Amino acid sequence: MLLKDLIASCDGKSHPIRCYSAVELIRATNNFDPSCVIDRLHADTYRGILDDRTVIIKKYRHWVDLAIRDIIISMQMSTHKNSLKLLGCCLEFDVPALVFENAGKGGLNYDGSLVVDNELLPWKTRLRIAKQLASALTYLHTAFPRPIIHRGVSSCCILLDDDYVPKLFDFSFSITIPPGQLYVVDNFSTGTPG
Repeated sequence: MLLKDLIASCDGKSHPIRCYSAVELIRATNNFDPSCVIDRLHADTYRGILDDRTVIIKKYRHWVDLAIRDIIISMQMSTHKNSLKLLGCCLEFDVPALVFENAGKGGLNYDGSLVVDNELLPWKTRLRIAKQLASALTYLHTAFPRPIIHRGVSSCCILLDDDYVPKLFDFSFSITIPPGQLYVVDNFSTGTPG
């Protein structure tokens, strides 16, 4: 299923990603220890150490199709400076796991503060973050042969690196608009309302 979707979405271009083993991810997260968890929305997201560097590992509990969609679109978006770079994936679990670069400051709360220490970011920083995220979303909508709509933009899919540069991630609810169509009909209960 992953290979079929990769071929369809990449328009004949090669975008290699690394395949990690289950053993590597288990070791990186100390057997998916709860102390490594940074988020548990529809996937368990962990901080771990791989190849002597800190990474983010996203392990889906269910929904193989969401994990595959996340891999494909994350891979395509990895070239944008405001998208969390996908380093690779692991296909040895029942549902694929994704490995991303680390975002040192972590996630945002809905009010613009950091999840880790509730530090409220200054207005200028929040405005810069909004502009950079708008750039990433514009790229998502226009840079590929088929426009992609995120459908899940919220504070929980935005991480900040050590320089407070926003990194958009979690493309699992994204949808592509087929060639020659202006819209697509899908389940409205998917994604972020509003």
